[in-house]
Amino acid sequence: MMLNKRAAIKIFCYLMAADGAATVDEQECFQAIGTELDPDGFHEYQEQIVEEVERQLHSGMEEEDAYELLLEGIDRELAEPAEDDAGIGVRLLVWDLLTIALSNADYASAERKLIKHIVRVTGTEHSVFFEMEHSMKTIAAIEKEMNWIEQSTRPYAQVRPIVDELDKRRAAAMEGVRQLIEDEAYESVEKIRMPKDSVMAKLGTNLASTGTELGGKVAGATRSIVGTINKRTHRLFSRTKDAKAEEQTEEKDAQNGESEIAEE
Repeated sequence: MMLNKRAAIKIFCYLMAADGAATVDEQECFQAIGTELDPDGFHEYQEQIVEEVERQLHSGMEEEDAYELLLEGIDRELAEPAEDDAGIGVRLLVWDLLTIALSNADYASAERKLIKHIVRVTGTEHSVFFEMEHSMKTIAAIEKEMNWIEQSTRPYAQVRPIVDELDKRRAAAMEGVRQLIEDEAYESVEKIRMPKDSVMAKLGTNLASTGTELGGKVAGATRSIVGTINKRTHRLFSRTKDAKAEEQTEEKDAQNGESEIAEE
């Protein structure tokens, strides 16, 4: 199942609205993923998508209808398949949703419920969701530990082995996600079966050839798709690092300024 990119981006909007408000981190993550997913069209229809989501969320009879309206909107978008092979696979969609949901410190229960709903409706294996969720939490914990080490005053020789080990763990987690997403694409190719009827023998041969051809296309597509996972996940945590670095620079400037004043 390949989902329409515009539909996927609208689902991201619904997710951000699940806990009542989209944080700055979630909005930045949404912008980054949307731009990367559809660089040619995202900025043209972004505002229209937000308006459509707002209209759907305010179409209920009472406030208590909010969650059902979210589900209605999401289900409507899940019914929009990609017109060609340039869509987004469900597993990559789930990973992007987890990336947005965990882009801040609060992984809201409402966000998790919506992602699990998508997993169930699309027929995605539950084990895939749990593995992706675990991988995202693992990566978040590793990044948090690496940030702490970067601020440490311990000698480089002491922290280098720790950093190397954390890098290995992060790479292993990302490799697991990459394989999960690639597996989804190849599983769809493997579902093609040769007809047993002798009358259909020729058609079967052509179908097998088509399957091989499709396999090559899938391989190229998955390489380009999963190649962006590291970038997206890095972007998830880079803002925190940049903010801390900026704070440290400001503190140093302030201290230097106080020293200059004292000297005067």
